[in-house]
Amino acid sequence: MKINMLLFALFTITTGVAQTKLVTVDCSVPVGSGKRMTGVNTGPQSVVSGTTAACLETIGNELIRTHDYHGPCDYWAYTDFFNYTLQKFNYAFQSHLPTGYHWASTDDQIAEIIHSGFQPFFRLGISFPGGGISPASPMPKDSDAINFKTFAGIAKRTAMHYTAGWDHGFNHSIPY
Repeated sequence: MKINMLLFALFTITTGVAQTKLVTVDCSVPVGSGKRMTGVNTGPQSVVSGTTAACLETIGNELIRTHDYHGPCDYWAYTDFFNYTLQKFNYAFQSHLPTGYHWASTDDQIAEIIHSGFQPFFRLGISFPGGGISPASPMPKDSDAINFKTFAGIAKRTAMHYTAGWDHGFNHSIPY
């Protein structure tokens, strides 16, 4: 049995090595520019991080990720899907109905990002749990504890609100 395991391990390692490829980069030949990967979270006027728009411009930042606001931009804060007082999901929530959304604080954060000259990068989810107001379980499963159909509906309606004008929304160019 041990010999079979050893042979299997050697075969697996040999196969893995045989599939590696050598990549060569010649920095003297320009072929274009890479995609910018810099980004920060909590916004250009954030009290949490102390950042300002001028500082972010100086370091060459273009993207502001919409997480760690601990409220605005977190699905539990702009929808009725989660009751943060009871720390329970509201399984009666219907993601397709505009009445279950409260966009004001999230709209303000997105507007701040855009008006400061940055590109919002909307992160669909929640901030890192902290302060006792985030969901104890960040996984927004449906009542069957298996599916994520309600969260998928929230993600869809959030994208529609900010990029297609749904529920008195906007037509921003925001990557998701």
